[in-house]
Amino acid sequence: MQQNNPNNMRRQRLLVLLLLFVGYMATIMAQSITLTKEFQTMPNVKALDVYRNQFGEFERVGADEPFPYAVIRVGLDGTPEEIKEAKQRLSFQLGRVTSVETVFKDARNELLFLVPTRACNIQMSCDGECLPQMMFDSLVVLQPNTVFYGRVHFSLDETRDPDKLAKYVYALTVEPADAKVELRYGFVNEEWVLKDGMTEQLLTEGTYYYTITAEDYRTAEGSLVVDSLHRDTTIALVPKFGLLSVRTDSADLAGLSVEVEYMKQKKVVELPLESEKCGLGQYALTIKKPKHHVWKKKVVVHPGEHVEVFPVPLKKAYHHNTFVLAEGGYAMNPAWSVGLMAGQVYGEVTRVMGIGWYVKGRSNFQTTKAIEELHINNGGLIGITSPLMPAYTGRTCFTEWNLNAGVVLNFLNKKALNLHKNSMFGLYAGLGYGQYTRYWEIADGRWFEYAPTSVQGLSVGGGVIGSIKGLTISAGVNTIMAKYMEIEMGLGWTF
Repeated sequence: MQQNNPNNMRRQRLLVLLLLFVGYMATIMAQSITLTKEFQTMPNVKALDVYRNQFGEFERVGADEPFPYAVIRVGLDGTPEEIKEAKQRLSFQLGRVTSVETVFKDARNELLFLVPTRACNIQMSCDGECLPQMMFDSLVVLQPNTVFYGRVHFSLDETRDPDKLAKYVYALTVEPADAKVELRYGFVNEEWVLKDGMTEQLLTEGTYYYTITAEDYRTAEGSLVVDSLHRDTTIALVPKFGLLSVRTDSADLAGLSVEVEYMKQKKVVELPLESEKCGLGQYALTIKKPKHHVWKKKVVVHPGEHVEVFPVPLKKAYHHNTFVLAEGGYAMNPAWSVGLMAGQVYGEVTRVMGIGWYVKGRSNFQTTKAIEELHINNGGLIGITSPLMPAYTGRTCFTEWNLNAGVVLNFLNKKALNLHKNSMFGLYAGLGYGQYTRYWEIADGRWFEYAPTSVQGLSVGGGVIGSIKGLTISAGVNTIMAKYMEIEMGLGWTF
């Protein structure tokens, strides 16, 4: 019995060691890391260029010699925590030799490995906490100056037995409803078919990676976590367009069109413009109507935004000024007269020149006593058949009046909108009827018309007229039958 005790003790020790080993392996498997891989050669890419860009300078090789290394690029899939673990624990092993250099690119969640091409036994490992896995078949030899690319799904599952993972009905809703949904679990890819923008799938708990595409929408990529707390989600794609509407609530806009300018391209659309799909950016809208003000507006359309525009009723485009001036006239005879000038100037604001009208009248407001029917001819003779030479006292007087009407052209019609509303500058011209009579006095106190300077008939006048912030000045000339001429001036107000 004593001889058998050592054997029994050895057996017991072996059994304990075996149990400890099994427990250790079970602990490792419980904390295992899933590494799924799929690699392919990237065509037309030189490893030397990739190396120089990512690893820095490298010792030059002969011109005729191939670059003696290959570059392996590994994209990582997983949650941020899982990728962080991958950065710390994932490595390559070439037989028993670790890779020459590795670089991690944060922006792309990508690992770069520079490996000698003579090695063919390449494995992935994770710091001894998972079993090494072969990346390439043992017969594959990496070619010099070649880039290999693949993706690795790095997960920290508590168990690797899919049969022990729970399953849940997962509801996914996507906008727009006709989007294409592609899911990847590990490296198993499948497409989900949406019905009215929704689908329900029986999924094993874990992380699923999706790519959702639709016409006129930006592609969405991300992950879905399926567990007892996460059983549904809604994903709305960001559109590459917006919506634009131009309403016509006002009857004044009925039957009109709107000019839409976008990216220096113009098109005319009949109103109303209802929810038109359009690109993103700034639009210039213009509505025109004859004899009305032009309506303009600029709007900016953002992704997925519906911009609604409500134009105001178009105002009449007739711009008018009313003016009243006190006038005075002076002739070299000498003679004078006073009176009034009034009128309006109007026209379409889209035209450079406006047009208007005016009326004016002047008189010296004098009458002469005891005017005889006879008149004084040339040479101072009274009458025609019985010429007499009276004695003149040297006193003279006159009566004068004229009444004219005409047109006004305003050259500030369009520019006045940017100045003062009562600004005006233009020309006036008109015609009418006038009379000028000169009288001489003789010794007996009677007055006789002096025929050589007296005139009556067609009165014609014209000049310039302008106003600054309402203050209006005019200057011109007026003549009766081209025999009597006055210089006329006016001062008044435009409103």
